[in-house]
Amino acid sequence: QANRERFLIGIIKTGLLKRLESSVNSFGMSMARLCGRIDARLADIEAFKTGQAKTLSGVDLPDEAEGDEELEEAFEVGGALKYNLAHMNVDEWAEALRADKVRLEQLKEDAVRVSPDRDAKLAELKKIVAAKFAAPTSNRAGEAIRKVIVFTAFSDTADYLYRELMPFAQAAGVHSGLVTGSGETRATLGKGRYQDILTNFAPRAKNRAGMKGLPQDEEIDLLIATDCISEGQNLQDCDYL
Repeated sequence: QANRERFLIGIIKTGLLKRLESSVNSFGMSMARLCGRIDARLADIEAFKTGQAKTLSGVDLPDEAEGDEELEEAFEVGGALKYNLAHMNVDEWAEALRADKVRLEQLKEDAVRVSPDRDAKLAELKKIVAAKFAAPTSNRAGEAIRKVIVFTAFSDTADYLYRELMPFAQAAGVHSGLVTGSGETRATLGKGRYQDILTNFAPRAKNRAGMKGLPQDEEIDLLIATDCISEGQNLQDCDYL
């Protein structure tokens, strides 16, 4: 059991580092969600002490485990797995949880202070995207190709990037789209449906000219997405990832 706990600690730490690598915004949201999980566990312990509960309540699996089977397993406590609180030293656990929350709250506050105007990674991405818009390549028909796909591992980061890059792209006269595995889809052109967004992004590869009801005179040139579009999609109108 001790080895298993060390193993799970390593998985969770790696998962949180992946979130931080993805974006400070995503990491901050993780800290906030983990604080919420701690509050739920402290409430469980209090309910147990007053005779109102015997096991942990179910807590929805957070976005931290998105697409990561090992991390999903690490968060199974109180989910698929049920533990009798009478078998646990709830006082020591509550004390440890409160100590964790103090550290997590500080990390959350530190992350929140990195606002978009202080996000160096976002600023660098804007430079790269702006350069593509300003100096597009050409396809064989001589048409300018300004298209960019921005892939990210997490839906939180995709939402954040769309929120920050969409106005930036609009100022450059570029339409944007967002597609994530959580079902979140948005676009500044056409309807915000999954297939419509991808077709408006790759109208040549997906033969948009033969589809009624879709715009024919404009295109989406900036697509922000998670790996939900990594298989079975022909997006070859784009040459920059």
